[in-house]
Amino acid sequence: MESKSDTICRFLQATLARVENQHVQDFLVKKLEEPKYSAGDAFWIDANDFEQNNVWLDYQGNALTYTNWGPHQPDNRHDAESCVVIRRDYNFNYKWSDNLCDEEFYYICQKSFIISVHIYTCFLCPTKSTFLVGLVYGACPSGWEADGSKCYLISRDNETMPAALTICRFLQARLATVENKHVQDFLVKKLEEPKYSAGDAFWIDANDFEQENVWVDYQGNALTYTNWGPHQPNNQYGTESCVVIRRDFNFNYKWSDNHCDEEFYYICEKSSVASPGIVG
Repeated sequence: MESKSDTICRFLQATLARVENQHVQDFLVKKLEEPKYSAGDAFWIDANDFEQNNVWLDYQGNALTYTNWGPHQPDNRHDAESCVVIRRDYNFNYKWSDNLCDEEFYYICQKSFIISVHIYTCFLCPTKSTFLVGLVYGACPSGWEADGSKCYLISRDNETMPAALTICRFLQARLATVENKHVQDFLVKKLEEPKYSAGDAFWIDANDFEQENVWVDYQGNALTYTNWGPHQPNNQYGTESCVVIRRDFNFNYKWSDNHCDEEFYYICEKSSVASPGIVG
């Protein structure tokens, strides 16, 4: 079983953070003590007992080498708590509790990155995901697709348009602006890969929130290019203000307006210029 937070960490070419010793616990606690978090916040980490009750493993099936349970934990309340959070509240004071896996909390991703010839481990700490910064040199980060001075990342998870916009911002990027036919053709080539299905759709940076059928990007700039599919945009039910590229036969990678709260893949875009930023 894979949680949504684990899926997003994998999308970042990372994993949920494994708290493997006291040093890691202390490092994370220092970050979670920052005032931007509230007393009642909790943070998913990599631990579960899906296979056998109270036998705690990481998502690769390895036994935990360290635990830091809070008072009376794990208690498997209602016989349904198989995932683990670090709790910030007074009673737990950054200790762990088991929890229902379908509740929504912050989460912590972990990955390795290379700067010069030295390998470091970084923990990507949330603001529903705030990331520690490495140095990105010249080319696109791992997992991004390069096209000229731009880098594109096609998601591995489905999100609403507002969530997609937020995740791209977490990556110090933005939803992709398809500003000309070259960009459209580049993205279509990537979306033709067999890992995507016929009915898939992909959020891009376009909306008509301010005025019906006046399409702009999220900075409010008028679109310089469009590639609408048949009978589009049609503002079905008077509520379609966001835009996807559709992969299905009828649209053949052309655009349709869509309800913003539906969940689709999404495409993030960022500059490939070397700068302090997210690695991956």
